[in-house]
Amino acid sequence: MKAATLFVSLVVSIVVYAQQPFGNRARVEVPGVMGVLEIDVGPTPWHLDFLPEDKWTMLQARQRPDHITINALLRQVAFVASAQSCKNEFWPRLQQSLGGRASNLQESFTGGFARQEYTFSDGEKTTSHHLVAYLGSRNLCSEVHLTKEGFTPADQKSFEQILSSVRLLPDETGVTASPGKQFCPDGARR
Repeated sequence: MKAATLFVSLVVSIVVYAQQPFGNRARVEVPGVMGVLEIDVGPTPWHLDFLPEDKWTMLQARQRPDHITINALLRQVAFVASAQSCKNEFWPRLQQSLGGRASNLQESFTGGFARQEYTFSDGEKTTSHHLVAYLGSRNLCSEVHLTKEGFTPADQKSFEQILSSVRLLPDETGVTASPGKQFCPDGARR
């Protein structure tokens, strides 16, 4: 019982500690794995979900003033990671989950990212634009997924600004403490 309590306390501490803001930059790590994903989420609360047995951590920022949703996943993989190898591994699964409801599919390799952009319709009247960008290094894959309902061509600039802030830092370990407010899993500030 003590071991389970200690483990839960450790995971909660890691999640809260990992959420120390660096300005608007979020830093994502998989505990016990060397490497950090850094992204500017803008002036919005964010939180991390961590699945230790699968060696991945996901960041979610969903309350941006521009209504762009950010999901950024960092995972340890068993192959030599590059932008292309990460896309080859994970894009087919995502594409299959879309169930044929994606249109205007555009594939590119820009700024070091293997990218997929598409429009998704849920069958009702909701249509959203998605940009999925992959990075990889050593044994780390990163997938950054940006989404916006009611997307207009003017929103592309915001997508590109967010993407330009993404850094995969494979040789960094953990998160350096920084003064400031903590962002909690529920988005409340402490």
